[in-house]
Amino acid sequence: MKRQFTLLLTIGLLGVSQLLFGSNIENQISGFEQYGYSRQTTVTGSTPVNFYIKHKETRDYANSFFDLKITVSDLIDRKRSGIRFRVGDYYTSSVKLDDFQDTIRVKVPLSVSAISSGYIHLSIEPSFFWEDEDCSDLDQRSIWMQVTQNSGIVEKRLSFSEKKPEFAINDFLPTVENLLIEKSILENYPDLLAHTHFLIQKNFGSKLNIKALEDANNEDFHHGLVISNPNVVGKYFPKENFRNSAGAVEFKISYKETFDSTASKNVYTSSLIMNIPDREAFQKGIETLRDPELRSSAITEYMLISEVQEKNPDFGFKLKNTYTFDELGMESEEVSGIGIIRRNLSLPSYLAKRAVRNLELNVAVNYRPIQKKEQGYLNVYLNNRLLESIRLDQSGILQKSIFLDIIQLSTGSYFGFEFIYIPEGGLCDKSSDNFYAVIDNNQSKISPTFFPKTPSTFASFPANFKNKSVALHYEKISGIRDIETFSDIIYLLNERDPHVNELYLPTIQRFDPEYVLDRNTDYIFMFQNANLGNLNLSKSQFIQFIDGKISYKSDQLDRFFEFYHSDKLNYLQLFEHNNSKILLLNQFNPDPKAVTRLWEGMKDQFLTNTGNVMISNEKRYSFFDLRSERTKSAEMETRANFDTFWDQYGILLILIAFSLLLILLVYIYKKSQEAKRNIENAR
Repeated sequence: MKRQFTLLLTIGLLGVSQLLFGSNIENQISGFEQYGYSRQTTVTGSTPVNFYIKHKETRDYANSFFDLKITVSDLIDRKRSGIRFRVGDYYTSSVKLDDFQDTIRVKVPLSVSAISSGYIHLSIEPSFFWEDEDCSDLDQRSIWMQVTQNSGIVEKRLSFSEKKPEFAINDFLPTVENLLIEKSILENYPDLLAHTHFLIQKNFGSKLNIKALEDANNEDFHHGLVISNPNVVGKYFPKENFRNSAGAVEFKISYKETFDSTASKNVYTSSLIMNIPDREAFQKGIETLRDPELRSSAITEYMLISEVQEKNPDFGFKLKNTYTFDELGMESEEVSGIGIIRRNLSLPSYLAKRAVRNLELNVAVNYRPIQKKEQGYLNVYLNNRLLESIRLDQSGILQKSIFLDIIQLSTGSYFGFEFIYIPEGGLCDKSSDNFYAVIDNNQSKISPTFFPKTPSTFASFPANFKNKSVALHYEKISGIRDIETFSDIIYLLNERDPHVNELYLPTIQRFDPEYVLDRNTDYIFMFQNANLGNLNLSKSQFIQFIDGKISYKSDQLDRFFEFYHSDKLNYLQLFEHNNSKILLLNQFNPDPKAVTRLWEGMKDQFLTNTGNVMISNEKRYSFFDLRSERTKSAEMETRANFDTFWDQYGILLILIAFSLLLILLVYIYKKSQEAKRNIENAR
């Protein structure tokens, strides 16, 4: 009986420990999209794929690894082709393609020594051969490699420390993983919570989980940012003393000692507390998170801020006239080899938000001079379109300007620079020295010119928001998930050039049915029903909701609702109303995934394939461009109005026109007779 009791007690303790510390032993998988990359990446030829992953203090590098799932073109000669993997400056492994039947599955270990400037650099470097070629690497559209959407990082967190850690606030902020908020803060300051969530994720590149302080366990407190007020926070940190100074925000790092029953030892958790007695204090805390100088000056465990210069920049979508390759994120790296060698320059998404009228590309390259019996070329591409082929010579220096008229840039657009080197003895000459080249990132640049008008489509958001301020109005707060939704919207608003645009935090407030639109403000409205108060947007909306029914004029939507007539759906519309751009969300599907699908759809839009109406459920989204249908509808309405008018007044108009014509003919006849008499009298 005693042994049975002991066993039950042990199981009970293990259960409690699993509740408090269970996520320590679970793998946390992070896809590359969480670090700002596409869900899957495809390259052609032997072009390397590079990922830069932000360093985390809580990451257990010894037990974490890249979990890669790669597919390649069927045209590749798998027996002779392979892929090498480099983390930082060192190659960690390589694989031969013929060792795999289909998908290439590779685990690449992480290393603390590979951290450079706060990032881990993973380079996936293919060396592909075509079955019909004997010596040369190939680089063409039919030869490709894809890092699939199932790839990412398998992360393990460091176990809790037995020794009391020491953090300064500026060192702790990049490690924050959880946002713990007291429920009264959620009720009173949802706008400022959304600003905080966005700033932490934007500035430190981390995925931030949100949880109510009242529901948090020890694991949640570890590397958590706790936002509370002086009357409540002491309950969770009884050994700490907190100030209650009106208008002043208090930052404090707190360490909790807890017994880990699984390891039978005491361990420490670390939390950053943001103590806010009122709204003014909270706003000062946000300015601290926004301002890099203030953050970097927080070199202690404690900081009390009572005075801070608040920033309130106007919203705008500014672009520079010229961007160097360095500003566009291209690394200064030497390429070398024989045959075809390629480098790509991916263009940032904000350059694809406006329609490009023309673009001047200036390329500066230093390369190994080409001797008389050798051949060297540089092919320049925009995506898969060849722009120009340039013959290299003995000078070793290339300065070339290429002018492009009316081009299409879209999310994921890139310039490709394809060097071709053929030695004197041909591509099979193994005794030849390698060709090498370096693109000068400071001298190479692009100078785009844009059309003045920006279309009212999702692909051009937020460039088509043209007023100086943006306001987000919501119907009600349903829970913590709404804070993440607000944060997602702020992220979309800030997909702008960071060189010339400061981070913008829109005003967020509960919708007042009596609210009157300001013509100098652009709006985002979030409603969970169809009641828009006194906004009177019906003339501008593409879709309306009247008495529980949906109203629209579109053949596209007719076909859509044949398949989704019974689904609970969310509707997103972008239109203009009285000089204000409006992004209107009607959320009839309560599933958070249904809203997430909309934001995914906003990021996936292309200038050549976009819309102004998007509809989603929890599984997928669909978008429609109803601008042409609105024009067609307006033409039909004009024609109908004319037909009605003609039926009523057509006969009268004909009589009036006939009378006027008769009067004109009589007048002309009289004038001609008068002229005739004058001529006869003159004789």
